[in-house]
Amino acid sequence: MLKIQRRPYCSEAEFEAWLAYLSCSSPKFWHAVGHSIDLARIGSPAARRVLKAARYVAETTSEPPTIPLVCVCLADTASADLKLGIGAVLLLDSVSERRLDVAALISMWCALVESTIREDLHEISSMG
Repeated sequence: MLKIQRRPYCSEAEFEAWLAYLSCSSPKFWHAVGHSIDLARIGSPAARRVLKAARYVAETTSEPPTIPLVCVCLADTASADLKLGIGAVLLLDSVSERRLDVAALISMWCALVESTIREDLHEISSMG
């Protein structure tokens, strides 16, 4: 079995914060992007924890999360493994008041995933 290195999608903490925030606040974004994010490729521990909480809410309620605070509360009460901590709450707060073009973020996401796939394929082809 080939084993490739799973590098982060990008190194921009703000981009990862937006991925996390929109994944737990926008059903449209959850269905387009959030549900498919590979948590191992998210560099920010806080963003990774928020995304894990969003995934938990979507799986346990059969609905995408819509309110970040509810997502945080449900995850925090579910298990110790899902406790988000202050870092995740601060991450959500850092982007919650800013405006963003969701379509632009989805386009950026698609470009990142395409680039990641190309890098993975190159790595696989160079393995032999």
